[in-house]
Amino acid sequence: DSRSHIGRVVLIARVKKDSSEYYINLFGEYIFKSDELLDFKNGIGVFKKGNLWGLIDENGEEIVAPEFKKVLAHEGNYLIVKKDTGMYLINNTGKIIQEILSNENDVILTPYTLINGINASYFLIDVFKSSYKNLFYDEVGDISNGFSVVKKENLYGYIDIDGNEVFPPNNSFVTLPTHQHLIFQKNLTDNFIAYDFSQNIQFSLASGVKFLGPFSESKAKVMDTKGRMGFIDEKGQSLVECKYLLVGDYKNERSIYQNSIGLFGYLDEKGAEIIPAIYQWVSNFDDSGY
Repeated sequence: DSRSHIGRVVLIARVKKDSSEYYINLFGEYIFKSDELLDFKNGIGVFKKGNLWGLIDENGEEIVAPEFKKVLAHEGNYLIVKKDTGMYLINNTGKIIQEILSNENDVILTPYTLINGINASYFLIDVFKSSYKNLFYDEVGDISNGFSVVKKENLYGYIDIDGNEVFPPNNSFVTLPTHQHLIFQKNLTDNFIAYDFSQNIQFSLASGVKFLGPFSESKAKVMDTKGRMGFIDEKGQSLVECKYLLVGDYKNERSIYQNSIGLFGYLDEKGAEIIPAIYQWVSNFDDSGY
């Protein structure tokens, strides 16, 4: 977590040593010690003492003494907590914004977090509007690019971040939402079709070509009927022929590929084999180009 304070940046990490967990700064200095911690976010640390959870600031000072049974989500300046017999949306000073009417096994879905439960029902929690909405689906996925995959009676569709149904769950297969597409098959024998967020068709893949995704550096993985992999661009056009045993997501203008005998090399941003497949194991190039 990083925050600016009068020209300086505070960096805090969570580490574990022996049987304790610590918040440390950039120089390895201990800020706070506890039996259990959550990641430090937005200037707030979450710590456990005994069986209860509390909040601290970046100096290790208590903001809220341990009083929560459980912290279910911590995003932005808000948290979802269990306290006494209820569930609440609170801000980062511990003030209760709203009680969440739910039972112990509910699944809480925020714009960022999915917390799994048993025999789950689903609630869409909008931490900015302090509102929640019951979602009547068999399953609800993580929110990605403002949309979520939903499942009902073994068919799939999409809802938006407000819980509104964009495409009803009557499709045999859908992919995770990309940054500009919703992609699905109506039936398993149909082509993959990509729509924009206004439900306009953007492209349709050739028969038998499966969208694997995700789009990374404007390219997405696809697979043909023989299980060979390649890439398409954001218009659905073939960029790299489906001929590889495996390809990786593009990172820093390079993608890993595996040839027919199992060796690895790299494709450039145009799909050319810029580094031949001579390696038994490879990794992605990092931001510095190595």
